[in-house]
Amino acid sequence: MTRVRLAEQQDLEVIEQIENDADQLLIRRLKPESWSPAPPGTARLSEPGFLLVVELDHGPVAGFVHVFEVDGICHLEQLSVALEHARQGLGRTLVEAAMQLAR
Repeated sequence: MTRVRLAEQQDLEVIEQIENDADQLLIRRLKPESWSPAPPGTARLSEPGFLLVVELDHGPVAGFVHVFEVDGICHLEQLSVALEHARQGLGRTLVEAAMQLAR
């Protein structure tokens, strides 16, 4: 069972790590000359909009979605799932929760 909730201060470090790990897939595939690291979780949390995380049964955060909100319009900024939990529907769960909250 999973639970989606708003991100909290204690989630911010793991959010940054999940994004950096997930980015490695793109870096290996696209082979860019440079790639910036993920922004700190504190920066994401300070942006207008919301940041949701998905927790697994025993509490570890396995992914997140970051949605910007500007002038009443929401934009999905980032979606990342921990590599060891990929392809289990967690990304879809996060997107659906973000769409519901954005409404």
